[in-house]
Amino acid sequence: MARLHLPSSPNQSVRATPEGARTPILDNAADLLQTAITVEQLAEITLDAIHASYISTLVQKHQQIRGSRDA
Repeated sequence: MARLHLPSSPNQSVRATPEGARTPILDNAADLLQTAITVEQLAEITLDAIHASYISTLVQKHQQIRGSRDA
């Protein structure tokens, strides 16, 4: 089945692209989607690092408080 590409202006005509064919618009959309996924993954990694740092800080504070009580 062919894809229909609607014109972006009245002076352009409707055109068809064979199924599975790539178009510049689809290539750009795929690139943007890949970039979005990469940014999302980077955000997850960053949040994981912040969370790990926060937990580490909490553990250190807890050990300091516990150590001062035992002394």
